[in-house]
Amino acid sequence: MAERELTKMEKSFIEKAFEKADRLSFNDYVILCHLEFVSNPTWRVGQTYFNVLHNVRPKLANSIRSSTLDCFFRDQKLPAFLEYVASEWDNFQEKS
Repeated sequence: MAERELTKMEKSFIEKAFEKADRLSFNDYVILCHLEFVSNPTWRVGQTYFNVLHNVRPKLANSIRSSTLDCFFRDQKLPAFLEYVASEWDNFQEKS
């Protein structure tokens, strides 16, 4: 995928999403991952999803790290990763 410049609205979404990471919905997380991926094509898709998760739900990311669900190095693990993250999203909400 070719790198592209994010729109002003997309940049604003990313900035606000990281500011309110503790209140971010799973759907917003997926949108945030997509925006990060299109703006940073040097990351693989699995790497993007894991890195963004680590930024917004570090405890959840750490619970997955080095497990059979970890998609950082293997993009084909992304479906199982996303299924697990969606099911556990609210259980790992960071306290503000």
